[in-house]
Amino acid sequence: MSEIAPGSILQRIYFSNRISLNKFKTFCEVGSGNGILSNLLLKKGLSGISFDLNAVACKNNMLLNKDFIEKKKYLIKNENFLNGQIEGEFDL
Repeated sequence: MSEIAPGSILQRIYFSNRISLNKFKTFCEVGSGNGILSNLLLKKGLSGISFDLNAVACKNNMLLNKDFIEKKKYLIKNENFLNGQIEGEFDL
């Protein structure tokens, strides 16, 4: 979980800059994995929900984003988003 490929680092820098140019407030991430992208969005001030089928990845996501979960800014669902109940609208 601690290693990130160089290409991924560049993608995150680009994505972070693009998010800063918009006024997004909420997001829904499908296939969130370990929660690295969600963490970037949460640190940018967004709140959101994520779905992933992998229970281990969801656990890692919970550990990484614990503070945001406790503040009710982030929800992780270990289920298929097609079967899950999604309430509200999302900017991203």
